[in-house]
Amino acid sequence: MRILITIGHGTKDGRYDPGACANNYQEFKLAKEIGKYAQQHLNNNYNVQCDLWNYDGNMTLTDRINRLKDNTYSYVAEIHLNAGGGTGTEVFAHSTTDKGYTVAKEICNSICNGFGWKNRGAKLSNGNYGIVDRTTPSANLIETCFIDTLSDVQQVVNSNGQLKAGQMIGEGIAKGLSLSRKGQASKPATPAKPAGNKPPHLKGTVICTSLNMRTAPVTGKVIRVLHKGNYFTILSAKDGWFKINHAGTDGYVAVDDNYVRVEDLNNGNKVIKYGTPITR
Repeated sequence: MRILITIGHGTKDGRYDPGACANNYQEFKLAKEIGKYAQQHLNNNYNVQCDLWNYDGNMTLTDRINRLKDNTYSYVAEIHLNAGGGTGTEVFAHSTTDKGYTVAKEICNSICNGFGWKNRGAKLSNGNYGIVDRTTPSANLIETCFIDTLSDVQQVVNSNGQLKAGQMIGEGIAKGLSLSRKGQASKPATPAKPAGNKPPHLKGTVICTSLNMRTAPVTGKVIRVLHKGNYFTILSAKDGWFKINHAGTDGYVAVDDNYVRVEDLNNGNKVIKYGTPITR
């Protein structure tokens, strides 16, 4: 199954859109970190490919809607923070018959059990939310907590709180979608040692907005577009290209410190720098 976490706000009418602002905090800046951790939690712990969009605020709502008009994703969650003087968590879905409504209830339960917030429950969007009402996949708009209520927002303003919120969202999604848990959630499989190449046991994480994964170096067909935050196992490295495995599929991506962060899993996750940048 392929699912998506996307971040609300970030860009509108060609300008930065912070979303709701209160208590010296901006909705977009908090939501993007929560969403990042939700994506990581799902990829690390469940048998699913979860992508992340709009972490850099580089996609408008219209961009996101237009890219979700096909069947690439089975499910989408967009991360927000609420405003209006309330407290707690609520999650919107398109209809009570859509599986997004079931997932919405599980997300609310997970977040509120984790933080002790008021459970405002699963609610219907009533046509008010483009990501829920105007896209093809089942979708939820998650109002994680209230940015203008200090007792809410103070729990997600640092990385520990954002990590916890992301994990709670991930657990709610996993339960609502009946995802199966990986046997070894935090121990990536170690690839066989490739002869005559860079050292084995390498993990790559995409750090640019998007990165083409090809069937062969340079001229190979693009078989997948990886997005910021996606990670993969590096099987070998040669002539400016990595051979990788991502979500069970082998392919090639360009070697460049501006595209990929490489970590040596056998050396305390030490970040490894590679050579001259090349054109994708």
